[in-house]
Amino acid sequence: MIKIKVTSNEKAKILTITVKGHSYKKNNKDIDPLCATVSAVVLGTLNALKTLFPSKKEIIIEKKPGHIVFINKSTTKEINAILQTMSIQLKTIYLYFKAGILIQEQIEKN
Repeated sequence: MIKIKVTSNEKAKILTITVKGHSYKKNNKDIDPLCATVSAVVLGTLNALKTLFPSKKEIIIEKKPGHIVFINKSTTKEINAILQTMSIQLKTIYLYFKAGILIQEQIEKN
């Protein structure tokens, strides 16, 4: 099961996106399309942030095997827009697959 948690504030600023877990095909031999799709979105977002904002320290990426957290300390609209795009893409994946993926959204009050 892939678990995704998107935390934002009341002004729609994304504070964190956490993606963890894995999805397996029944025979465990082939590449799972759900896992490959989520990985493509996550790694594409990671690469975009590193390429477009190489010196920004306000976006913190914590990585472990099977687990990544994007922490947004930035005040730039561009970084937030990239994270919002990632969130929308992950929600779209959920709508297509439904099984094997769980998305939780949380809004923190200021």
